[in-house]
Amino acid sequence: MSQDPKRADAQLYLGLSHLERGDEGAAAEHLRTFGGLTHSARVTRQVDDALQLMRTEHPLSPQSRHFIAASLESIVKSEQELHDARWAYAPWPYYGHYGYYDPFFWGWRSW
Repeated sequence: MSQDPKRADAQLYLGLSHLERGDEGAAAEHLRTFGGLTHSARVTRQVDDALQLMRTEHPLSPQSRHFIAASLESIVKSEQELHDARWAYAPWPYYGHYGYYDPFFWGWRSW
């Protein structure tokens, strides 16, 4: 973590480990950081909902801690699967930024 504090996955799992141990303050700090690093609006909304629950139910019950962890892990996994599916079904071959006439792409083609 000290080498790269902008790793979203590290922030998420640090937050979840603090949450599991009952350290809600540290958990909220890491989850807020994770929410700021993610590029998904769906994940950000889920993090905001989790933080709201953490603010309103104090101290968190074991069931609420489990629900927060499961919901965040589920949305992150869902976003990763969506990303993977989009990549797998992207048009091929990829012609690059310049479209069909991309000089980099055609430079690899043997005539």
